[in-house]
Amino acid sequence: MERKWPVTVGDVLLRRTLIGTTACRGCDCAQTVATTLARHLGWSEARVRAETENYQDELKRTFWEL
Repeated sequence: MERKWPVTVGDVLLRRTLIGTTACRGCDCAQTVATTLARHLGWSEARVRAETENYQDELKRTFWEL
């Protein structure tokens, strides 16, 4: 968090760690990532839900075979 300054779930899973490029596409940990970001960035529960949904949308755009 302090060195990479991620701002979205997709930022963490697709750009900072590349977990989103693995077989599971990071779907099994997206909620945990969103919750962790919320603690550090002061997100509301609504923002956590929106970020998780936005990540799913980003996966569909990035990996069209989903």
